[in-house]
Amino acid sequence: MQWFSNLMEGLGVECLIGEMRILKLLAEERFPAIWLPSKELQDLRALLRHRHQWVRMPTRVQSPGEWPPPRHCLWSHDGQRRIASLSLAPHSAYRRSELQWCEKSPAD
Repeated sequence: MQWFSNLMEGLGVECLIGEMRILKLLAEERFPAIWLPSKELQDLRALLRHRHQWVRMPTRVQSPGEWPPPRHCLWSHDGQRRIASLSLAPHSAYRRSELQWCEKSPAD
């Protein structure tokens, strides 16, 4: 839901989130909208989750069957290039670069 809200905000469309059963309240301009964190707070929360993952990493590595993650098309060099080409928010781009662990090809 957050990605849709961010998309609408980027397009300049005010997006109210709630249950459809209260359409009457919306028409009467009494719609109880849900609070959403600011982009800055979302970014900070993402950074904290990222740091928490790094703290948990030694335990995850020791757990059998969880590490390394399964190899599939996103873990290939082509998949990593596709992921790197995505346009992301500043923190998300930083996190992506931190999490990309496959070696660079000689052409990079």
